[in-house]
Amino acid sequence: MRLRQVATSLSLLFASGVAAAQQHNGSGISGGAIGGVSADYVRLSWGPPDSVRLAAAVLWRGKSDWAVTQGPIEAKRSREAMDSARRDANVRGVEAGGTITGAANAWVEYDRRGRTVSVLNQPYSLPAGDSTLVLLVDHVDHVGAEPSVVPVVLACAADFDVMYSSPPSDGRDVIKTMQDWEGHWRTCLLGSSAVREFVESRSRDYRVGGRRHLTLDQGILTR
Repeated sequence: MRLRQVATSLSLLFASGVAAAQQHNGSGISGGAIGGVSADYVRLSWGPPDSVRLAAAVLWRGKSDWAVTQGPIEAKRSREAMDSARRDANVRGVEAGGTITGAANAWVEYDRRGRTVSVLNQPYSLPAGDSTLVLLVDHVDHVGAEPSVVPVVLACAADFDVMYSSPPSDGRDVIKTMQDWEGHWRTCLLGSSAVREFVESRSRDYRVGGRRHLTLDQGILTR
């Protein structure tokens, strides 16, 4: 039953990402996973025709099954909360995506004009050039500790091998393209030791180079 619930939740998230890609010609926010960690990707169209860059990636980690809704009533509340958050974002002129459940608020907003990505009501400036902002969010479910964020900057933005093309009405091509994007980006992200440790270890006191995890005011990590 739990596997069925997980599959249903992931299917809804992926379908939302497909719709975003179709609407924005490659730009948008789509959901995925890296190992056992949930991920949201902020994609931008840029440069040569039909090219896509990864502006930011947000990795969410917790100790519970925070992304899984328990039953139809909770699922309905989750959808209503996400619909409301998306409408509010549209009014403010920002793009939004992610997951909101009874256990966690894993919501992402991208402000194109301000060049910021916001999680947990905290904005982060996007790096320039071919760099990607990666936000490692631990304890998103508030289990064991309050949520904490570690910003990392990696050179994963440009990928000239993965191109976007307008999908046919059945959407099959865009699904394959999104899977290609995610596969390339996952490989690049896992090239960082900080990201690998975050993905491979359980929610705990996150360490980088023997130190405890950095808080928001302690700066940006680099690969």
